[in-house]
Amino acid sequence: MVRRGGSGLLDGETVEFVEARTEQAAQEVADALGIEAGEDVVLRRRRYLDAAGVSVVSTTWVTAALAEHLPAFTQPEKLPKMSMGYIEDQTGRKATRQRATHSVGAVPEDIAVQLGVEAGTPALKVTNRYLDQDGEPTEYAVDWHAPGRSWVEESSVD
Repeated sequence: MVRRGGSGLLDGETVEFVEARTEQAAQEVADALGIEAGEDVVLRRRRYLDAAGVSVVSTTWVTAALAEHLPAFTQPEKLPKMSMGYIEDQTGRKATRQRATHSVGAVPEDIAVQLGVEAGTPALKVTNRYLDQDGEPTEYAVDWHAPGRSWVEESSVD
């Protein structure tokens, strides 16, 4: 959608910057980015809102080395082409593969506050791992969807 000129937002949806920071990679993030647990990564967190309230809390991680080439990644503004397009524009690393995993999990405490639910509430968790044209990871994202929402996906079947 972003490559075709879309904004990455659904009709009536807005995005709110929550935070950006450097932290040590947890094992899940390290495995997804192809680094060792405990290495520095940079996270960017946003909330997506619509008429019914917060729909998704989304966190994206990149390696600290990649973040050095992404000055806007830690700024409190919407990225011009979402993170995937921004990484491509800044580095030439084009995401060519995506692995999405959908599961139901217990909302962690730090996300629960942003999502407006109690920690431990079951919710849809969607993880996305993107690989560039050389098969190297560019980013890892975890989206927690608000309970009671529907996942709707529409695509061509040709």
